[in-house]
Amino acid sequence: MDFVLTLNDFVQTFIGLAASEGQKARFIQIGAGPHFSPFAPFLDRLAGYVVDPLLEEGHDSRYVGVRAGIGRGIGVIRLRHLDETAINNGLLPARFRELRSFGLISMLDSGGWLAGMCPNEETRAAIRMLVRETLVACMPLRYLVGRYGIGATDMLAISTAGTELEILEQLSDLPSPPRGLLVDVENLTLIQRQKVMDIFVARNYRPAWISQDLLAGFHDPIREMRRHVPALRRAAGLRGQTETALVTLLADCADDLGRPTEPERLNAIIDLVEAGRIEDTAPLVEALVSSARDREVLQQQLGPLIAEAIRQRAMYAEQGDEARIETMQRIIASLYDKCPAANRWAMGRSTAQLQEPAAARYAHLVLAHEPDDVMALHMAARFATATGLKDEELALRRRFMAQQTDRLLQMYNCLRLIWFYLHGPLNEQTKAAIMHCRNLPLRQPRALYGDPSLQIAHDHCELMLDCLDLDFLNHPQDVAVQPLLMHDHLGRRLDLDQVRQEALREGVRTVLLAAGDDLYLDRYARSFAKSALANSDEPIMVVLHAIGGRDRIEDIAARIGVVSERLYYSADDFDDAPYRYTTVNNECTFEKPVAHYQCVRFDVADSLLQGLGLPVIAADIDTLVLGGTSSLSARTDDVILNFNPLATGFAALITANLLRLRPTPGARRFMGAVRAYLRGELAKPKITRWIDQVALLMAKLHCEQNRTPVIIGGFEEKDINNTIYLRFDNYSIRFLSLYSTFDLNSIPAAYR
Repeated sequence: MDFVLTLNDFVQTFIGLAASEGQKARFIQIGAGPHFSPFAPFLDRLAGYVVDPLLEEGHDSRYVGVRAGIGRGIGVIRLRHLDETAINNGLLPARFRELRSFGLISMLDSGGWLAGMCPNEETRAAIRMLVRETLVACMPLRYLVGRYGIGATDMLAISTAGTELEILEQLSDLPSPPRGLLVDVENLTLIQRQKVMDIFVARNYRPAWISQDLLAGFHDPIREMRRHVPALRRAAGLRGQTETALVTLLADCADDLGRPTEPERLNAIIDLVEAGRIEDTAPLVEALVSSARDREVLQQQLGPLIAEAIRQRAMYAEQGDEARIETMQRIIASLYDKCPAANRWAMGRSTAQLQEPAAARYAHLVLAHEPDDVMALHMAARFATATGLKDEELALRRRFMAQQTDRLLQMYNCLRLIWFYLHGPLNEQTKAAIMHCRNLPLRQPRALYGDPSLQIAHDHCELMLDCLDLDFLNHPQDVAVQPLLMHDHLGRRLDLDQVRQEALREGVRTVLLAAGDDLYLDRYARSFAKSALANSDEPIMVVLHAIGGRDRIEDIAARIGVVSERLYYSADDFDDAPYRYTTVNNECTFEKPVAHYQCVRFDVADSLLQGLGLPVIAADIDTLVLGGTSSLSARTDDVILNFNPLATGFAALITANLLRLRPTPGARRFMGAVRAYLRGELAKPKITRWIDQVALLMAKLHCEQNRTPVIIGGFEEKDINNTIYLRFDNYSIRFLSLYSTFDLNSIPAAYR
């Protein structure tokens, strides 16, 4: 350790260096917690980026705010943080109120500072129970650099509560080494701290401790120069032999020293072009552009290279040589990002090859000079959806909505905007925005597509917009409950009073309901019933409802073959013939009335709720019940819904595969709204497959709009999976939803 300095000294050093070059100091700050704002006092003399997954809205406009985390991959990731209870009950001091990290659990057990704060294992176990998760966007450092066009940087500061080392290991993805590093090591173990120090040494940074937990580093070109003495001597020995090799080697050494090397690199590139070795220029061009301050000058100097790269790219496209196409595109994009045609071509090709990160990068290059380009807006917004960059996506989709474009694309865009609006309070302003999104594409002439798959997607988007009936929210809604006939496990008929009396004698606390047609009953009902009965931790009743099976209930009970006094059947006389080919999703039209089948459970659940006076859990029949329901019975919510944070469409904000109702007036009003909405929708000639989920959403909005006294809660992550599993494993999930791709042969024999 060479010297010690203050934080202000560190920042002002680079402000002075930049000022001597006639510009502001450039910085990247990763992590923006309340205890880490090293650049805040100096923002008038700085220019840079603050990156944080929970960056507050309305942040200081003197820097570019990026609401994302930095990791090794692109996508949505779970950010862990402590519940307020951990603070309020004294388990941790109040200064940790803002603690959040991707690796919070491991920090409790790794021997780091948090484990040191809580040496008692019981305390750590209690804190682990209070860790909560929030889904946030995440991207690697190289994507951040490419997406925002970040060039040479004076200062890089990292404080991310445990992932500093992971980010520091990506240092080589920056265009050039930052002049200064600032790393918060408070949350790292001793081993991780040593690795940070090793990186400082390997990357030629002189370390300086600002405090016991804040390490600064100054890039030392002299230290690097010593490493390159052998290479420089070798270069000197090449004099008079191969000038191109000499210039390239000198340029590489000089670039590694972190100083501008434009003349050397420019000459080397020109030599390679004249020698017909244009492919070899790609890395030199990228390195030159990353350190150049004036790209327009480079474009003028390397005009022949651009023209030749475009010509060769077209030639390789005809030959199907993907590797060389990409090499040419690297050269073109590096030098000529002000040419939308070149980047539009690359965007389309990357999209066709399912290379969405590359397509999004080219889309942003197009938008930098043609901000209303429809396909670039669509591609950039689509990638923002996949990576969870919500603020960026919202801005892009609003811009897209103002463009004249294909009706299908406009409907898709508006559906995503509605998803955003439904996440906020449903006030008059929000409702007006939703109705504008709903009506805008529907006013356009109906499109006809030669491609059947596009036509189906178009028709389904139209149905999704049409089913969003906000006028429904303005009126009282209710539907009378239909009488329900019950049968025991042998198929013998019972009336609801008999079943209620039997449940009272047995002390039943919860009713588990699943419904299906003959096909689904034969495929899933036995496993649903056996798993529910085997894993119950309180007295339960299982009800299997046979859609259209009222006259065949004894035969159905015999086929399922589960013998238990706690198993009952119900049935209806639904005739599916008038409703065939009415259900549509974004891929096909179903022969069976799938939408009607999926909504039957709501009628049956409401009848059971009122007839038995017991809590009812309605689940998809293709579900295994792997845990008891007593903790759900103890919850005081009137209604518990499966909110899906991974959903990208408004119809999937609530997933209908699991619903819990208590016998309360609030739950009764909620179900009245569900069934009233469906009464109108299910009578239409075409219906979206997701109408059951839309019904739950509309009922929730109806209760909120009319201030209905109902308590609506959400299932926890451990209650049901919102991701698809392909086969059975020891999942710690209460209700395992199997989905259509599940390997039924992997189900344990005890549940078959």
